[in-house]
Amino acid sequence: SHDCLQHLLLVKPKWWRMALDGMGLDDGHLHIIGSALRESKDCKMNDLLSLSGNPKITPKGLSQLYNICLNKQRMGLVLSDDPSWAATFDLVRPLNNLHRRLEYKDERGRFVNPQLWMDWFQVLSNLPWIDETRKLNYIWFTLLEQPEMIPSAVSYVSRSNAASQE
Repeated sequence: SHDCLQHLLLVKPKWWRMALDGMGLDDGHLHIIGSALRESKDCKMNDLLSLSGNPKITPKGLSQLYNICLNKQRMGLVLSDDPSWAATFDLVRPLNNLHRRLEYKDERGRFVNPQLWMDWFQVLSNLPWIDETRKLNYIWFTLLEQPEMIPSAVSYVSRSNAASQE
């Protein structure tokens, strides 16, 4: 039930594996998991959160949970019946866990200013052990994630260049 899951996550917020496959979960359960993940830095599924085989979970419910997971440090795999999710999360998880992307974002998961956004691109361009294709994927994802930062960043770079030439 929803109440049992909520209580369980309050009592034991950190899990290595939480396999909830085929348990009849619905969007209400995802809302509870998402709320616990969003509200507590201690709430984590370090190795695996598996939600496959729950036909009552809708794309909207998954989308809301995904947005929370994309902005959570130290998340393990999150599996579901949505194949597009796996590709996105496989890209973002190392950005968060290994490359510390969330240090450049606010609590809502947004880059708040052009300087932090540009600093993040600097980090991406200097990852020595990542191949160029993966770096381009990281850069492309970042551009698509918050495209409204592009004009601000261009303006910021222009102002910085003008100031350095004075």
